[in-house]
Amino acid sequence: MHKRREDYRFVAADWAELQAVWSELSLSPSRFRGAELGAQEAGWVFEWWVYEAFRLSGADGQPPFVVRLGPSLVEEIDGAVFVPFGTFLVECKFQDAKVTIEPIVKLRSQLERRTPNTMGAIFSKSGFTHEAVTLLSHLSPCNVLLFTGDDIELMQHRPASMVEALRVKYRVAVMEGKPDAELFDTEEFGGESV
Repeated sequence: MHKRREDYRFVAADWAELQAVWSELSLSPSRFRGAELGAQEAGWVFEWWVYEAFRLSGADGQPPFVVRLGPSLVEEIDGAVFVPFGTFLVECKFQDAKVTIEPIVKLRSQLERRTPNTMGAIFSKSGFTHEAVTLLSHLSPCNVLLFTGDDIELMQHRPASMVEALRVKYRVAVMEGKPDAELFDTEEFGGESV
C-alpha cells in the first residue's frame, strides 16, 4: 500500500495528548500509535505535531499543503501560521542529522514568492549545523527562524506556548538579527531578558 502524508494526520484533544505524541515519536521514531514508520512517515507525523501545537496554542494555521501550477507540483509546504505579528511558512525536519543550509535556502526561495512580510520557521528535531546557522546569520533579510529539538522539549513544559515561542524568536530576530535565539535564554522561557 502506498503511504500518503494524509495517512498520518491526527487531531490532539489537548496539550497532554500532544505531549504524549512527542514523547512517543522522539523515543521511538519508527513507531506511531502501534504502526511501523519509515523516515518519511515519521517526518509527516512531526509536521502534524507542529501544526497541532500551533492549533492548540490558538494560532490560525494551515496544515501541510501543495502548490500546483496546472498539473505540475511546484512546492510542498509543511504548513503556515498566521499570528498578529506575522505570517510564517513552516518547514519541519525530523531526522537524526543536523539540518544543513540547503533546506534553509529552499525555504528562503519559497518566501521570495510570497508577500513581502512573510517569514519562515524551521523546526528540526536534531538542530542545525554550525555552518548553516552562521551562513543564515549573514544573509539579509533575517527572515527564517530556527527551532531545535531543545526548543521543542522546553515548550513541552509550557502548554500552548508555540505562539509565544514564535513571538520570542521573532522579537530577538528583530532586535539582534539572530535567527536562532535559544528559548532557554529568554525571560519568557526561564532565562534572562532579551
